[in-house]
Amino acid sequence: IANMPTHQQFSLLEMQVGGIENVGCLEKDIYNNERNLRNGLKGHDVDMLYGNFQPEHERNSSFTFKIAVDEEDRITHCFWADTKSRKAYTFFGDVVVFDSTYNTNQYGMIFAPFVGVNNHGQTTVFACSFLSDETTNSFLWLFEQFKKAMPGGSPKMIITD
Repeated sequence: IANMPTHQQFSLLEMQVGGIENVGCLEKDIYNNERNLRNGLKGHDVDMLYGNFQPEHERNSSFTFKIAVDEEDRITHCFWADTKSRKAYTFFGDVVVFDSTYNTNQYGMIFAPFVGVNNHGQTTVFACSFLSDETTNSFLWLFEQFKKAMPGGSPKMIITD
């Protein structure tokens, strides 16, 4: 039922149990539960992200990430690159495409991937990031993280919007 609107979830439950009287709750109960879950997660987003990234880094030291937060512990910048992506960079990182035009809905942060093209003409991801804004300081922070993370140094060319 993942990624299914609540009203469709309720209709599916209704069909599965043979009628609305057998569901055991109201559609409003499902909406309320979802709201409570969202509210319970507020303020823990950084912890959850770190809780996923840190164990991965401990299992595999080639997985790299950096999270910057503001004085209220809200994420301002987040950068990560996994082993496969970093290895791909060593082979195909001469030219990097950086695009910061992707906005996320829930947090209003900008998704900014670093990608390239492999020898088969396929897109390959080198690293990913979230930024809270598109200021010079944010980009300086991000490109420093990228430069530190990528083996073999800076790319020969970066194409961006």
